[in-house]
Amino acid sequence: MDVSLTSTGRVTLPVKVRDPLRVRAGDKLDIIINDDGEVMIRAKPGDWRQLIGILHRPGDPPVTDVQITEAFESGVVQEHRQKTRRKQSTVRRRP
Repeated sequence: MDVSLTSTGRVTLPVKVRDPLRVRAGDKLDIIINDDGEVMIRAKPGDWRQLIGILHRPGDPPVTDVQITEAFESGVVQEHRQKTRRKQSTVRRRP
């Protein structure tokens, strides 16, 4: 894939490169140059604050941090109970 370098040192990444990286204007990229001169471009992980509101559904009230914590903790407890039950059911007891 050919790209051009501008006089100011800029390169426009084609859509075929941006789409798999899931990047858009303003996103940060890591550029790594290997010992053999190969260049690798990786999308930098975004700031967690960019995720705020991503799951909001119009018309639903916002979810508080307390509700999120409670939902997470109940899920962790439930998952732990399921794992414990599976382990107990696989243990054979001697008569």
